[in-house]
Amino acid sequence: MFWSSTTSRDMNDLSGKVAIVTGSNTGLGYAILKGLARGGAKVYMAARNETKATSAIAALEADGIKPGSVVWLKLELSDLDGVVKAAEEFMSKETRLDILINNAAVHFGHFVLVQTLLPLLIKTTKALEADVRIINVSSDAHHHVPEVQFQTINDFKLEWKSGMSAGIARYGHTKLANVLFTNELQRRFDEKDVPILVIALHPGLVFTFAELLPLRVITEPIARLLVTSPDKASRTPLFAAASPIPREKLETYKANYLTPTCQFGKKSKQGADPELGKDLWELTEKVLKENFFSE
Repeated sequence: MFWSSTTSRDMNDLSGKVAIVTGSNTGLGYAILKGLARGGAKVYMAARNETKATSAIAALEADGIKPGSVVWLKLELSDLDGVVKAAEEFMSKETRLDILINNAAVHFGHFVLVQTLLPLLIKTTKALEADVRIINVSSDAHHHVPEVQFQTINDFKLEWKSGMSAGIARYGHTKLANVLFTNELQRRFDEKDVPILVIALHPGLVFTFAELLPLRVITEPIARLLVTSPDKASRTPLFAAASPIPREKLETYKANYLTPTCQFGKKSKQGADPELGKDLWELTEKVLKENFFSE
C-alpha cells in the first residue's frame, strides 16, 4: 500500500484531520480511504448502502485500521436533497473538514456536496496549520468527448449512439465536468483569497467499465489483466490529498491535472477552456435552482 511504502517526507501526518471520500465502500475509493486512515485521519465513508459500508469498515479494522477512525456517512449522490442532508449531518458531528475527495462520477451531486460543506471547509482554513484540499477524481477519458457546450439543460442530456465508444463518451463527459469544475472552483477560491487547494486527477485505468465491454464473457478477463489495481491507483489521489509537496508548490498545483505516478498531465482542449468552465458552473446553478431547489 502506498502509505506504508513511503517516508514521512512523502505524506503528511493526518492525525487530527478529518476527511470525506465519496463512493468509498469498494474499489478505488476504498483504497484511498484506507490510505488516509492509515495516515491518521478520521475518514467518513460516504456511500449509500449501510450493509456494504459496515462490511467494508469491518474489513478495514481487520486489516489494522483503528476502530472508530472510519465512519459511515449515508450519501446517495443522485438524491440531491439527500446530499444536503448528508452534508448537514456531517457538519453536526464535526468541527472541521480537511480533505474532501470526490471519487464518484456524478457532477450535480458533488457540486451540491461542495456547496453545502463550503462553510465548514472555509472555517477549517483558519485552524492552526490548516491545509484544506478538494480532490476531484477524473479520467483521461475526458480527452475523448465530442465538442460540447453548457448553455441549456439539454446540454446535460446528450445522447450518443450505442456501443462501447458511446459509453466511453458518456463516461468522459462526466469526467470532463470534473476537470472543468476543478478549474472554476479554484478560480473562485483564488478570487476571494480562500486558501483551499483543488486538484483534478486521472488515477489510472481502474476496472470500473465492465458494462461497456462487447462480448463481455471473453473481454472482461482480458481487461482485468490490463488495468491498475485500486491500491496502486490510489497513489496519485493520496499524493494530491496528503503529500506536503502540492502545498509547498501551491501555484504549480492549483487546479492542475495529475496522472498516475503523480505527474502533471495535459488537460484536453475543452478541459482547459476557462469559459467552458464558467458556463458549466452557471448552468449547473441555474438547473439546480429551477429543477431541484426551487421555492
